[in-house]
Amino acid sequence: MWALDKKPLRDEAGGAAASPVLVAVALALFLTLVLAMIDLHREMLISAIGSYGLNPLVVGP
Repeated sequence: MWALDKKPLRDEAGGAAASPVLVAVALALFLTLVLAMIDLHREMLISAIGSYGLNPLVVGP
């Protein structure tokens, strides 16, 4: 009975694998969402960090 359930892994992985284009589009949409959320909450971030922002580690002349 369990012998009928066993299938080669190559056949299952091919149908369930995500397309690289789909992954790239999903990442682009996620980054757009993150940037939009930062833009919408800019005032709250400025009040939390301060008006001076984060000090750089290395300051040039």
